[in-house]
Amino acid sequence: MRSTLARHVLSTSIGAALLAATASPAWAACKVLTPPEGWSAATVTWEGACIGDNADGLGLLKEMQGGAVKRSFLGRASKGELLLGVVEEPGKTLMAGHFEKGRLLPTEERWPAISAFEEAAKAATEAAGRADAAGDKAGAQALREKSDLMRKQMD
Repeated sequence: MRSTLARHVLSTSIGAALLAATASPAWAACKVLTPPEGWSAATVTWEGACIGDNADGLGLLKEMQGGAVKRSFLGRASKGELLLGVVEEPGKTLMAGHFEKGRLLPTEERWPAISAFEEAAKAATEAAGRADAAGDKAGAQALREKSDLMRKQMD
């Protein structure tokens, strides 16, 4: 159990470092209206689907600190609000499920977490495609590994 946690923490740390390299100025105008609870709205960037100026569809939300990814959200947004996905912070447990106004909705049921990991895996796969298109092979590979990690959470 401890070695599984250690591998997860290590992969999360490596993944976060590599995700920092996938930032794309093309997504800068697209925003999330309510970031996850406790995140600084001034330091978040959305990379993914947008309608107008708002995040809408699959994507990756990153909170940056000193040029590095502090924590991230992979999943789906709707009309600028996070809807379904996974929050990842190095060294901490993954938070998966439905979100409302930046808060993870509490539930005793398992299906919201399963759906969230599925959406996070899809979002990571799409982000890998964008990284590939931008010529960032290392970032794309890190995102593919992140997608695999999200899928394995459902096992």
